[in-house]
Amino acid sequence: MKTGLVLSGGGAKGAFQVGALDYLINEKKVNFEIVCGVSVGALNASMVAQGDFNTLKKIWLEIKSQRDIFRERLFGILGGLFGADSVYCNRPLWKKINLYVNPEKIKNSGKELRVGTVSLQTGEYISVNQHFPDLKKWILASTAIPVTFEPMNLKGEQFIDGGVRDITPLSTAIELGAERIFVILASPVNVRQHPEKEYRSLMEIGVRSLDIVLAEVCANDLRIAEMVNANIRSWNKLKKKVETLGYRLKDFYDGIDFIHEKHREIEFIDIIPEEEIIGTLEFNPGKIRQAISAGYSEAKKVYP
Repeated sequence: MKTGLVLSGGGAKGAFQVGALDYLINEKKVNFEIVCGVSVGALNASMVAQGDFNTLKKIWLEIKSQRDIFRERLFGILGGLFGADSVYCNRPLWKKINLYVNPEKIKNSGKELRVGTVSLQTGEYISVNQHFPDLKKWILASTAIPVTFEPMNLKGEQFIDGGVRDITPLSTAIELGAERIFVILASPVNVRQHPEKEYRSLMEIGVRSLDIVLAEVCANDLRIAEMVNANIRSWNKLKKKVETLGYRLKDFYDGIDFIHEKHREIEFIDIIPEEEIIGTLEFNPGKIRQAISAGYSEAKKVYP
Protein backbone atom coordinates (compact mmCIF):
# COMPACT_ATOMS: atom_id res chain seq x y z
CA MET A 1 0.00 0.00 0.00
CA LYS A 2 1.52 3.33 -1.07
CA THR A 3 1.37 5.84 1.79
CA GLY A 4 1.05 9.57 1.29
CA LEU A 5 1.39 12.58 3.58
CA VAL A 6 -0.48 15.85 3.06
CA LEU A 7 0.43 18.89 5.15
CA SER A 8 -1.70 22.03 5.06
CA GLY A 9 -0.59 25.62 5.47
CA GLY A 10 -0.93 27.68 8.64
CA GLY A 11 2.25 29.55 9.53
CA ALA A 12 3.30 29.01 13.15
CA LYS A 13 0.42 26.55 13.49
CA GLY A 14 2.61 24.13 11.55
CA ALA A 15 4.15 23.24 14.93
CA PHE A 16 1.15 20.94 15.45
CA GLN A 17 2.24 18.98 12.36
CA VAL A 18 5.71 18.54 13.85
CA GLY A 19 4.25 16.87 16.94
CA ALA A 20 2.04 14.58 14.87
CA LEU A 21 4.98 13.64 12.62
CA ASP A 22 7.17 12.95 15.65
CA TYR A 23 4.72 10.27 16.74
CA LEU A 24 4.10 8.82 13.27
CA ILE A 25 7.76 8.73 12.18
CA ASN A 26 9.64 8.06 15.40
CA GLU A 27 7.08 5.92 17.26
CA LYS A 28 4.97 4.23 14.58
CA LYS A 29 7.75 4.11 11.95
CA VAL A 30 5.38 5.20 9.17
CA ASN A 31 7.17 5.46 5.82
CA PHE A 32 5.76 8.21 3.63
CA GLU A 33 6.44 7.52 -0.06
CA ILE A 34 4.54 10.60 -1.24
CA VAL A 35 4.89 13.89 0.64
CA CYS A 36 2.83 16.96 -0.33
CA GLY A 37 2.64 20.35 1.37
CA VAL A 38 1.80 24.00 0.96
CA SER A 39 3.01 27.04 2.88
CA VAL A 40 4.48 25.93 6.22
CA GLY A 41 3.46 22.43 5.16
CA ALA A 42 5.88 22.75 2.23
CA LEU A 43 8.81 23.38 4.55
CA ASN A 44 7.81 20.55 6.89
CA ALA A 45 7.24 18.25 3.89
CA SER A 46 10.65 18.95 2.39
CA MET A 47 12.45 17.97 5.59
CA VAL A 48 10.38 14.78 5.88
CA ALA A 49 11.11 13.92 2.24
CA GLN A 50 14.85 14.24 2.76
CA GLY A 51 14.71 12.03 5.85
CA ASP A 52 15.65 14.76 8.33
CA PHE A 53 12.58 14.95 10.53
CA ASN A 54 14.59 15.23 13.75
CA THR A 55 16.40 18.25 12.30
CA LEU A 56 13.01 19.77 11.48
CA LYS A 57 11.90 19.30 15.08
CA LYS A 58 15.13 20.92 16.26
CA ILE A 59 14.52 23.94 13.99
CA TRP A 60 11.08 24.49 15.51
CA LEU A 61 12.27 24.05 19.09
CA GLU A 62 15.08 26.56 18.59
CA ILE A 63 12.70 29.36 17.53
CA LYS A 64 12.92 32.11 20.15
CA SER A 65 10.62 34.71 18.61
CA GLN A 66 9.11 35.87 15.33
CA ARG A 67 12.43 37.52 14.48
CA ASP A 68 13.80 34.04 13.81
CA ILE A 69 11.28 33.78 10.96
CA PHE A 70 10.50 37.32 9.77
CA ARG A 71 11.16 40.97 10.51
CA GLU A 72 9.03 44.05 10.00
CA ARG A 73 9.94 46.26 7.06
CA LEU A 74 10.53 49.97 7.44
CA PHE A 75 7.16 51.74 7.93
CA GLY A 76 5.40 48.34 8.24
CA ILE A 77 1.90 48.41 6.77
CA LEU A 78 2.32 52.06 5.77
CA GLY A 79 5.12 50.88 3.48
CA GLY A 80 2.46 49.67 1.09
CA LEU A 81 1.58 53.26 0.35
CA PHE A 82 5.15 53.79 -0.86
CA GLY A 83 5.35 50.71 -3.06
CA ALA A 84 6.48 47.98 -0.64
CA ASP A 85 5.33 44.50 -1.70
CA SER A 86 4.89 43.14 1.84
CA VAL A 87 4.65 44.09 5.49
CA TYR A 88 7.38 41.73 6.64
CA CYS A 89 10.74 40.53 5.34
CA ASN A 90 11.12 36.74 5.43
CA ARG A 91 14.91 36.69 5.04
CA PRO A 92 15.38 34.85 8.39
CA LEU A 93 13.12 32.06 7.11
CA TRP A 94 15.05 31.96 3.83
CA LYS A 95 18.29 31.50 5.77
CA LYS A 96 16.82 28.45 7.51
CA ILE A 97 15.55 26.94 4.25
CA ASN A 98 18.87 27.59 2.55
CA LEU A 99 20.79 26.05 5.44
CA TYR A 100 18.72 22.95 6.14
CA VAL A 101 16.91 21.91 2.95
CA ASN A 102 19.05 19.59 0.83
CA PRO A 103 17.64 19.12 -2.70
CA GLU A 104 20.10 16.31 -3.50
CA LYS A 105 19.03 14.30 -0.46
CA ILE A 106 15.40 14.75 -1.47
CA LYS A 107 16.10 13.57 -5.04
CA ASN A 108 17.94 10.51 -3.75
CA SER A 109 15.42 9.64 -1.03
CA GLY A 110 13.14 7.65 -3.32
CA LYS A 111 10.18 9.73 -2.17
CA GLU A 112 7.93 11.94 -4.27
CA LEU A 113 7.82 15.51 -2.99
CA ARG A 114 5.26 18.06 -4.13
CA VAL A 115 5.25 21.69 -3.01
CA GLY A 116 2.37 23.99 -3.99
CA THR A 117 2.65 27.61 -5.04
CA VAL A 118 0.60 30.06 -7.12
CA SER A 119 1.61 32.44 -9.90
CA LEU A 120 0.38 36.00 -9.47
CA GLN A 121 0.58 36.50 -13.24
CA THR A 122 -1.51 33.50 -14.33
CA GLY A 123 -3.33 32.59 -11.13
CA GLU A 124 -2.34 28.97 -11.73
CA TYR A 125 -1.44 26.51 -8.99
CA ILE A 126 1.98 24.99 -9.62
CA SER A 127 2.89 21.64 -8.10
CA VAL A 128 6.68 21.65 -7.79
CA ASN A 129 8.51 18.33 -7.58
CA GLN A 130 11.94 17.34 -6.29
CA HIS A 131 13.53 17.71 -9.72
CA PHE A 132 12.76 21.42 -10.12
CA PRO A 133 15.83 23.68 -10.27
CA ASP A 134 16.02 26.16 -7.37
CA LEU A 135 13.87 23.93 -5.18
CA LYS A 136 14.73 25.93 -2.07
CA LYS A 137 13.34 29.10 -3.65
CA TRP A 138 10.16 27.27 -4.65
CA ILE A 139 9.70 26.20 -1.04
CA LEU A 140 10.13 29.81 0.10
CA ALA A 141 7.60 30.88 -2.56
CA SER A 142 5.09 28.39 -1.14
CA THR A 143 5.39 30.07 2.29
CA ALA A 144 4.91 33.61 0.94
CA ILE A 145 1.57 34.59 2.50
CA PRO A 146 0.21 37.43 0.32
CA VAL A 147 0.81 40.95 1.70
CA THR A 148 2.55 39.45 4.74
CA PHE A 149 5.64 38.26 2.81
CA GLU A 150 7.06 39.30 -0.55
CA PRO A 151 6.41 37.14 -3.64
CA MET A 152 9.28 35.05 -5.00
CA ASN A 153 10.45 35.87 -8.53
CA LEU A 154 11.03 32.69 -10.53
CA LYS A 155 10.92 31.98 -14.28
CA GLY A 156 9.87 35.58 -14.94
CA GLU A 157 6.80 35.33 -12.69
CA GLN A 158 5.94 36.15 -9.09
CA PHE A 159 4.93 33.21 -6.92
CA ILE A 160 3.08 33.21 -3.60
CA ASP A 161 1.65 30.86 -0.97
CA GLY A 162 0.13 27.74 -2.57
CA GLY A 163 -2.66 27.83 0.02
CA VAL A 164 -4.29 30.61 -1.99
CA ARG A 165 -5.54 27.91 -4.38
CA ASP A 166 -5.08 24.58 -2.58
CA ILE A 167 -4.58 24.64 1.19
CA THR A 168 -4.80 20.82 1.46
CA PRO A 169 -3.25 19.20 -1.66
CA LEU A 170 -5.14 15.90 -1.42
CA SER A 171 -5.66 15.57 -5.16
CA THR A 172 -1.90 15.75 -5.76
CA ALA A 173 -1.24 12.79 -3.44
CA ILE A 174 -4.08 10.81 -5.03
CA GLU A 175 -2.80 11.47 -8.55
CA LEU A 176 0.62 10.17 -7.50
CA GLY A 177 -0.95 6.85 -6.53
CA ALA A 178 -1.34 7.11 -2.75
CA GLU A 179 -3.74 4.51 -1.37
CA ARG A 180 -3.47 5.62 2.26
CA ILE A 181 -3.07 9.30 3.07
CA PHE A 182 -2.27 10.93 6.39
CA VAL A 183 -3.76 14.42 6.30
CA ILE A 184 -2.31 16.66 9.00
CA LEU A 185 -3.93 20.06 9.24
CA ALA A 186 -2.31 22.94 11.08
CA SER A 187 -5.62 24.49 12.15
CA PRO A 188 -8.95 23.22 13.50
CA VAL A 189 -11.70 22.96 10.89
CA ASN A 190 -14.00 24.78 13.30
CA VAL A 191 -12.77 28.35 13.72
CA ARG A 192 -12.28 29.32 17.35
CA GLN A 193 -14.56 32.14 18.42
CA HIS A 194 -13.14 35.23 20.15
CA PRO A 195 -16.21 37.25 21.18
CA GLU A 196 -14.17 39.34 23.62
CA LYS A 197 -11.43 40.30 21.14
CA GLU A 198 -11.50 43.38 18.92
CA TYR A 199 -9.34 43.21 15.80
CA ARG A 200 -7.88 46.68 15.34
CA SER A 201 -4.91 46.61 13.00
CA LEU A 202 -5.04 45.84 9.29
CA MET A 203 -2.67 42.90 9.82
CA GLU A 204 -4.78 41.43 12.65
CA ILE A 205 -7.93 41.69 10.54
CA GLY A 206 -6.17 40.20 7.52
CA VAL A 207 -4.70 37.22 9.37
CA ARG A 208 -7.98 36.49 11.17
CA SER A 209 -9.89 36.64 7.86
CA LEU A 210 -7.36 34.30 6.26
CA ASP A 211 -7.72 31.82 9.14
CA ILE A 212 -11.52 31.78 8.72
CA VAL A 213 -11.31 31.25 4.95
CA LEU A 214 -8.66 28.52 5.17
CA ALA A 215 -10.56 26.63 7.87
CA GLU A 216 -13.63 26.52 5.62
CA VAL A 217 -11.57 25.40 2.60
CA CYS A 218 -9.91 22.62 4.64
CA ALA A 219 -13.25 21.41 5.95
CA ASN A 220 -14.70 21.36 2.43
CA ASP A 221 -11.68 19.45 1.07
CA LEU A 222 -12.13 16.70 3.68
CA ARG A 223 -15.90 16.56 3.15
CA ILE A 224 -15.50 16.21 -0.62
CA ALA A 225 -12.87 13.48 -0.21
CA GLU A 226 -15.15 11.47 2.07
CA MET A 227 -18.10 12.06 -0.27
CA VAL A 228 -16.13 10.63 -3.20
CA ASN A 229 -15.14 7.63 -1.06
CA ALA A 230 -18.79 7.05 -0.11
CA ASN A 231 -19.87 7.21 -3.77
CA ILE A 232 -17.17 4.72 -4.76
CA ARG A 233 -18.27 2.33 -2.01
CA SER A 234 -21.89 2.57 -3.16
CA TRP A 235 -20.86 2.02 -6.77
CA ASN A 236 -18.83 -1.08 -5.89
CA LYS A 237 -21.70 -2.52 -3.84
CA LEU A 238 -24.09 -2.02 -6.75
CA LYS A 239 -21.62 -3.54 -9.16
CA LYS A 240 -21.08 -6.58 -6.93
CA LYS A 241 -24.81 -7.10 -6.43
CA VAL A 242 -25.47 -7.02 -10.18
CA GLU A 243 -22.59 -9.42 -10.82
CA THR A 244 -23.98 -11.93 -8.28
CA LEU A 245 -27.08 -12.08 -10.49
CA GLY A 246 -24.92 -13.06 -13.43
CA TYR A 247 -24.85 -9.70 -15.18
CA ARG A 248 -22.37 -6.90 -15.78
CA LEU A 249 -23.30 -3.25 -15.39
CA LYS A 250 -21.81 -2.39 -18.74
CA ASP A 251 -24.26 -4.82 -20.37
CA PHE A 252 -26.97 -2.35 -19.38
CA TYR A 253 -25.03 0.84 -19.97
CA ASP A 254 -22.76 -0.06 -22.84
CA GLY A 255 -20.88 2.97 -24.14
CA ILE A 256 -21.45 5.09 -21.03
CA ASP A 257 -18.31 6.16 -19.21
CA PHE A 258 -18.83 5.94 -15.45
CA ILE A 259 -16.40 8.14 -13.54
CA HIS A 260 -16.27 5.82 -10.51
CA GLU A 261 -14.75 3.06 -12.66
CA LYS A 262 -11.62 5.25 -12.87
CA HIS A 263 -11.48 6.09 -9.17
CA ARG A 264 -10.40 4.03 -6.17
CA GLU A 265 -11.31 4.29 -2.53
CA ILE A 266 -8.61 6.00 -0.47
CA GLU A 267 -7.95 5.45 3.22
CA PHE A 268 -7.73 8.86 4.88
CA ILE A 269 -6.25 9.31 8.34
CA ASP A 270 -7.10 12.88 9.39
CA ILE A 271 -5.10 14.43 12.23
CA ILE A 272 -6.63 17.79 13.12
CA PRO A 273 -6.11 20.13 16.10
CA GLU A 274 -9.04 20.14 18.48
CA GLU A 275 -8.43 23.77 19.36
CA GLU A 276 -6.38 26.73 18.24
CA ILE A 277 -3.25 26.92 20.35
CA ILE A 278 -1.10 29.36 18.42
CA GLY A 279 -1.71 32.15 15.90
CA THR A 280 -0.54 32.12 12.29
CA LEU A 281 2.29 34.59 12.93
CA GLU A 282 2.69 33.89 16.65
CA PHE A 283 6.13 32.30 16.84
CA ASN A 284 6.11 32.11 20.63
CA PRO A 285 8.42 29.31 21.91
CA GLY A 286 6.05 28.31 24.72
CA LYS A 287 3.07 28.02 22.40
CA ILE A 288 5.16 26.22 19.77
CA ARG A 289 5.93 23.53 22.36
CA GLN A 290 2.26 23.35 23.33
CA ALA A 291 1.26 22.87 19.70
CA ILE A 292 3.92 20.18 19.17
CA SER A 293 2.69 18.33 22.25
CA ALA A 294 -0.92 18.61 21.06
CA GLY A 295 0.04 17.23 17.64
CA TYR A 296 1.78 14.23 19.21
CA SER A 297 -1.22 13.48 21.46
CA GLU A 298 -3.75 13.85 18.64
CA ALA A 299 -1.79 11.58 16.29
CA LYS A 300 -1.51 8.95 19.02
CA LYS A 301 -5.27 9.10 19.59
CA VAL A 302 -6.14 8.88 15.88
CA TYR A 303 -3.52 6.26 14.97
CA PRO A 304 -2.82 4.17 18.11
